[in-house]
Amino acid sequence: MNQAAPPSHRPGSAWRVYLILVGLLVGAVLALDVLDQGVGIRAISQADETDPTSISAGDMDIRQCLLPTRVGGSESYVTKAIDAYHKAGSGPKALRRIIVAKSALLKKSADDELRLLAARGTNYASEAEMWRAIHGPEPISQDTARQYASRIRELNLGPLIEVAISNVYERSGQAARANAAMQSARDSALVILAVAFGLVVVYIIAGVAGLILGIMFFVRHAAGLRNIPAPRLQPSVLLISFLVYFVAYMCLDGVFGIGVGILGFTSDNVVDTCVGLVFQLLSMAGAFALGLAAFRNLTVLTGEDPAEIGLRFRPIKDKVIWGLGAFCACLPLLILARVVTQWLLGTVFRNVQTPPHPIISDVTRGGLPFLLSLVIAVVAAPVIEEIAFRGYLYTALRSSVGVWGAALLSAAIFAAIHPTIPGEFLSLLALGVVLAVVREKTGSLLPSMVCHAVNNLLTLLLTYFQS
Repeated sequence: MNQAAPPSHRPGSAWRVYLILVGLLVGAVLALDVLDQGVGIRAISQADETDPTSISAGDMDIRQCLLPTRVGGSESYVTKAIDAYHKAGSGPKALRRIIVAKSALLKKSADDELRLLAARGTNYASEAEMWRAIHGPEPISQDTARQYASRIRELNLGPLIEVAISNVYERSGQAARANAAMQSARDSALVILAVAFGLVVVYIIAGVAGLILGIMFFVRHAAGLRNIPAPRLQPSVLLISFLVYFVAYMCLDGVFGIGVGILGFTSDNVVDTCVGLVFQLLSMAGAFALGLAAFRNLTVLTGEDPAEIGLRFRPIKDKVIWGLGAFCACLPLLILARVVTQWLLGTVFRNVQTPPHPIISDVTRGGLPFLLSLVIAVVAAPVIEEIAFRGYLYTALRSSVGVWGAALLSAAIFAAIHPTIPGEFLSLLALGVVLAVVREKTGSLLPSMVCHAVNNLLTLLLTYFQS
């Protein structure tokens, strides 16, 4: 009886066509990013959102002024915070922070900011009237104070929430509650500053350890990476799977984005923010499911083993340790990338604005938006993106352009599709190369998933505790 011949694993030529399609799609994404910035869609002054970096800097100054040791000598910190909020733009987050900081902490007029806030629409005009009543000459009733306090808790005020509520209670003659709210603000500031400091220490220790681990790995294993057998999968199968995932995500994300716009959702409302995050998660999950279905069906047709993309997770303990080591080794490269990026932003790209990642502003809201952001960034993104970029894309390139060529090219595409060009490109490129290398060395996607998840987790925690 004749037996079926085993499938051929020679790259052939069809994969080049699919790779060109990938390049065209990535180019389209970059072109849309440039167009968005060029026509002002992402211009801070026109958006509901403000620059989260400047907001975070101002919030840190506010926390500094709230420390017990700063009481009585904190005006300089408040002034610095207000300057940072002004740099953030004229969105509601910045305006209401300036209003509270000026009125409650400096006892100064915020009429200019109140006019700007009221001009944004009916809802904001109502909010501006509330702030005028709180900081006006007439006292407010306890019932009104209770309503105002409830409304303030729904606003995105960062460390100024309890400060604003304390002012409300003070204006309604509830001194004990006012003092309790201010003490809560001070306690929260102390805790968050301590945690932020601890995270910085963790980064420093991990970075030093990572420098040692990176040098040891390069000396021992860099040359040997070329001798690892290439995965026995046809590049065309992998690139088709990646294209299905990529196109599906762009389509689903676009459909959900249009739907959110039509329904009038804004990022300034907690419920609307959560709806947007759920839609984002659904886009990611739907695209991932379609890409995985295409991959499994194609491997059934070709008789190939789908585990060859790195779907081998045992022994789990060893793979997790490799992932943690990869994260540490990546930190020195990320620092170097940041230094080079700052130089480029001050010279070559000095007139180009880097849009903040959309999830950053969601993280700083705290509560349910923060938890949903963690699910997306620490669970969904590492699993989905590692399978797509280090599973499908890197593996497809590996047998054609070698380990280092595949690592660089897949990392460049990974960095290019993120909406943070040019400011984060080099950092994401460095991260993507490390993720590809650790996937190659271990033959598993689990270490790259762990490294990716830890990087996102610490970044979001540091962002949250600095906001």
